[in-house]
Amino acid sequence: MPAPETEPKPLEDIADLLREELRECHHFIRSCFADAASVRNDFDTQQNSMKLAARLIQSSASLAIALKRLEGTRQDIVVTHAAEAAG
Repeated sequence: MPAPETEPKPLEDIADLLREELRECHHFIRSCFADAASVRNDFDTQQNSMKLAARLIQSSASLAIALKRLEGTRQDIVVTHAAEAAG
């Protein structure tokens, strides 16, 4: 008998989306730092790359905070009724 398929939970979908966005931010931050370190670029281009990297770092920090809050909402609650506990 095949296992029943479970639908993904909306919070898990959002967490997956946030993780993907965080990975993309990290990738582009590295690209910005590489552009800023390149000697082929003029000063203005290097400065703009650093400004963009700073914005992406702020965005990734916000994503990490949101992800941590979202993952913190997953809780298992067990309710035991008094009659069951006494029995």
